[in-house]
Amino acid sequence: MPPNVPLADALGCLVRSGRKISASSSDLSLPKRNRRVRKLNGPAQMWYVGAMNRSGLAETGAHRRGFLLLDAEKLSDREVRDRFQPPPDIDIELQIKRSVLLIGNRGSGKTMLLRKLSGIAGDAVRVYGDLRSILNPVSRETGSAGLSMGMIRPSLEGAARAMAVSLIAAWFADSCRAQGLPVDAGALQQCLPKPEPKDVAEAGSFASLWSYLATHTRVDMYRNGPEVHTLVKFVAACAAQVSDSRKLLLLLDRAEAVPYPATEAVIQLLDQSNPFIAVMAARPGILGADAAVSLDSPAFGDDYDGFHLGRSPYSGDWRDFQKNVLESWIPNCTAKIPPDELDLILRLSRDSLRFAIEICSSSFNREGLYDAELRRKHIVRMQNVLRDSAQGRLRHLNADIGGLVRLARAESKPSFCLPVQVCLEPREEQGSLFRIGRSVREMTLDERFVQLALRIGLLTTVDGVEWHPFALLEAVEVFPLYIWREGDTWCDTQPSK
Repeated sequence: MPPNVPLADALGCLVRSGRKISASSSDLSLPKRNRRVRKLNGPAQMWYVGAMNRSGLAETGAHRRGFLLLDAEKLSDREVRDRFQPPPDIDIELQIKRSVLLIGNRGSGKTMLLRKLSGIAGDAVRVYGDLRSILNPVSRETGSAGLSMGMIRPSLEGAARAMAVSLIAAWFADSCRAQGLPVDAGALQQCLPKPEPKDVAEAGSFASLWSYLATHTRVDMYRNGPEVHTLVKFVAACAAQVSDSRKLLLLLDRAEAVPYPATEAVIQLLDQSNPFIAVMAARPGILGADAAVSLDSPAFGDDYDGFHLGRSPYSGDWRDFQKNVLESWIPNCTAKIPPDELDLILRLSRDSLRFAIEICSSSFNREGLYDAELRRKHIVRMQNVLRDSAQGRLRHLNADIGGLVRLARAESKPSFCLPVQVCLEPREEQGSLFRIGRSVREMTLDERFVQLALRIGLLTTVDGVEWHPFALLEAVEVFPLYIWREGDTWCDTQPSK
């Protein structure tokens, strides 16, 4: 089956009271007898399923997850309509007139916005896909996912890119067929590996094409193509077969998880010259070597627009937006939380709406009253989980997250307060830290650390700075939740550096 809906992360599956919980996900690696369902205290009827250890935290594999992960992809269309709140400074009606790169940190509402765009597209033909799931076979074969930036042998980079072309084309063909849309078989054949899969071609059906490619082909089978332009031509050919009164709207989520050699295949879909509209969501951070060095790649601002969700996370408009989102998930919660406590939660969550919902939902006792001690304990648990996860993601870059946090607190000038900015001062012989045209292989260890830390959320752009693929960053901000301690002061106008 095509990956229109990826396998649910069992620890991030938000369900409601009375809904049957499925534990079929491959991510749930612990024995069935250890699985538990635990109710979160507070006004919201939220549950999460997980494997409980002795301390009461949910865990899976090597990473403990003691907090809830809300996944907008698993919400029903009705829930999206009921809970969606329009972000500030964006007109969602206008954003579907031209291809858009939607940038935002983890939990900033990118998927929710994509779902909303899908629902208001009028007569447009909407095709939604999760690039992390679609290109998972490439990550598995090469050992390099977007959130690890593991190096791929140069001899396999072209094959990995070609494999991505075939997988995206196969997913798109499956999605079109599921919606009863015409598929250009000739253009599709140009996107398949050479020689093409005989059993699928002879069957004349595209229903199992993605599944076949994902399970029966290997990356070294793609050394002879296909080329990136064949994917764009295939999608364009299918779009041309849609009636003149309708537009093809391609919604692609989690672009930050694309292995770096495959980025060109994805970024080409944003070109405004295409006869379809693409809206792609990604976290800040590098989009890949090919996107940076290819002269044929669409240019940000010229060939597609960009919008950064939460680029001013300490502004009054964003603060009001956070409160509206909290009220949509946990009714009347903002009235029950003391103003200074609510201010702390919103500041710590910064541009992550998911973190704000999680902290609030875990800070109410069984009587439905706000408890600052519950809030403190839960934030500590979240910090431990986030730091451990970041350490695991950055271990191959010899990163010490605990040391980074201690250094940031010790070296902050003139005195420590939140938020904390890290000034990026490139070595003279290297030039600009983020100069245009640098591929992943040309990056130093420090450069790769900053880019990957942006992707996983340890670092983020400073208040008011919008990230785009060729942004030249002079400073970044440490996400407050990683570094905060009880009693820390805040000074938005004079951040620690």
